[in-house]
Amino acid sequence: MEFVKMVIKNTTTFKKEYIKRIMWANNSDDNKYKRFKLIYNTFGLVSGMMFVRYFIFDMMGSMQTSKPLMYIYAIVAVICLYIGMYGMDSNKLKSYNKLYGNMNNIKFIYSIDETGITVSDEDDDSELFEWERVVKLKQDIDNFYFFVGSEECLVIDKKGFTSGSIKELYDLSQACIGKENISLGGSNNE
Repeated sequence: MEFVKMVIKNTTTFKKEYIKRIMWANNSDDNKYKRFKLIYNTFGLVSGMMFVRYFIFDMMGSMQTSKPLMYIYAIVAVICLYIGMYGMDSNKLKSYNKLYGNMNNIKFIYSIDETGITVSDEDDDSELFEWERVVKLKQDIDNFYFFVGSEECLVIDKKGFTSGSIKELYDLSQACIGKENISLGGSNNE
């Protein structure tokens, strides 16, 4: 698909809430991350069910009860569920906060064309990210997320277009990075 020489312009002020959104967008297709969360949560639930089983036997005065085993299952359940439901996300969020924490309230100006995405900030520092560097594109209701590395992300606010439109950006990115790296849809998971 040939494009007329067009430049899409956008101004986005980075907000602290974008850090969780970037993490969601990056983890939404990370199968290794999802697999480990599933394993921890499954072990936690199974251990919790075994704890409840031994607890009920103990309450009924059954001979099948084993207090040490009951406590071991309780401890394993708590640890696995904590890691699977909170710990992994908390640990990832810390690394994202280190990466993006100092960007709060910085205004980024994007110029997007068929060569790539040029990002400038208020200090007139600019960098060109060629389309070959874009690994994947995600979106939610408010923003586009262009990943130019494993965790490095350019956030483009859908309300910040000064030239061009959401559809033009979508068409251009689809033509330049390919459909397999674009995942559009999803919700605003905060």
